[in-house]
Amino acid sequence: MNIQQQLNRFYVCKSGAYLYKQKNTKSTPDNVLKGYGVEIFNNFVEKEDYDINYSFYLKKINDIIYNIEKYQKQLSLF
Repeated sequence: MNIQQQLNRFYVCKSGAYLYKQKNTKSTPDNVLKGYGVEIFNNFVEKEDYDINYSFYLKKINDIIYNIEKYQKQLSLF
């Protein structure tokens, strides 16, 4: 287990490890993205394949589009 800095950049990847956030020493750590592994990206390292989990990002994009369309339909009712 590596202790990370306070502010981390990361991306969701297929082969990554879970990232936990602990607010203080007495509380139990919380998983930052439950069910998804992440790769810390604080320092840029050029790779040929970053192993990005595109399905995670596509799901988030579709959720945003759905919410926008739902809001637009609600506005059109009036």
